[in-house]
Amino acid sequence: MVKELVLNKCNPLQTEIITRNGREAFILKILPNGIIKARISNTIYHYTPDGRYSSFFVSEFDLINAPKKEEINTVWVNIHEENVYVNYEIAGKKVYVGYAYTSEQLADQACINTRIMGDRVACVEITYKKGDGI
Repeated sequence: MVKELVLNKCNPLQTEIITRNGREAFILKILPNGIIKARISNTIYHYTPDGRYSSFFVSEFDLINAPKKEEINTVWVNIHEENVYVNYEIAGKKVYVGYAYTSEQLADQACINTRIMGDRVACVEITYKKGDGI
């Protein structure tokens, strides 16, 4: 089955696209008759409304939707010696963790604001993809 181009309904010009052979492409304009003007490198091409380079055959220059990028997230978590928030046992030793913060500075500030900085033994950076560990 041939992959088809699906444009972003809210803003078609923001649709992330590539050619079938993997080259990055950018939609410049969609003409009133539906013809798509797109730029690949420094060249401008015209496509049918469904992203086909030619209406007669499938081409490596056809436009398709770019694969979705995996979103990588990073958070910082404070680990404490005393029961502050959540209790875990790791390698036979109890550890206590607080909330996840979007930056190390916010994690530090949370300890200062709650006066538990002295109990903190580490501030750990955790990187994950949505769905990890499920």
